Amino acid sequence: LARLNIAGRLAVGFGIVLTLGMLTTGYSMWRMHEIAMAAQALAAPLAKERLIADWNTLVFGAIRRTGAVVTSTGPGVANYFKDEMADAVKRSAALSRRIEPLLTTPAEVDLLRQIDVQRQRYRAATAAAMKAKAEGNDALANQILTTSFVPAAQGFQALLDQMLTLQHRQMDAQNHAILDIEARSMRLVILLTAMAVLAGASCAWLLAAGIVRPLRSAVKIA
Repeated sequence: LARLNIAGRLAVGFGIVLTLGMLTTGYSMWRMHEIAMAAQALAAPLAKERLIADWNTLVFGAIRRTGAVVTSTGPGVANYFKDEMADAVKRSAALSRRIEPLLTTPAEVDLLRQIDVQRQRYRAATAAAMKAKAEGNDALANQILTTSFVPAAQGFQALLDQMLTLQHRQMDAQNHAILDIEARSMRLVILLTAMAVLAGASCAWLLAAGIVRPLRSAVKIA
């Protein structure tokens, strides 16, 4: 640098600063793209979580309605909930069909298989209890409710809760990944910015020294 003229020194100094600035900008844009991709990946477990939560809510309501019908003392309750129970079955099946293609990990697929098995037990117990109730056999209906329906319903909801927990873990992991990218990006951007400032200050000092020293020498000679 000492052998260059003033124009050459200026070119080198500004070149270093501009290069560091371009590196900082390029790295920031790349990291922003990574964060955007990570945020996009977060959309999948979020969508699954919402669908599974809706499914769990439907099941919760269906369990309560079935229990109310079986333990009721008259036919009025069954007639009152008839349409709601039929609609809940349709909506539950529709949600299951929407959720299935979204599940990609082995843990999710295995858990859905367990849910399907438990749902069949739950539906069989529900049908048996409702049939006994419709036939006027309240004792049998209550027995089925206690020994078959309640355990099947609890197992069904427990598996749905596990699926929800699995989605929450996936979202937490993705969120931690985004925060990690942000933290590492911030550190490197600060480092590159500091290097740019230091390089600019160093070049300015060298340029000033290269200009001032010859002038001082010229003044002394004069």
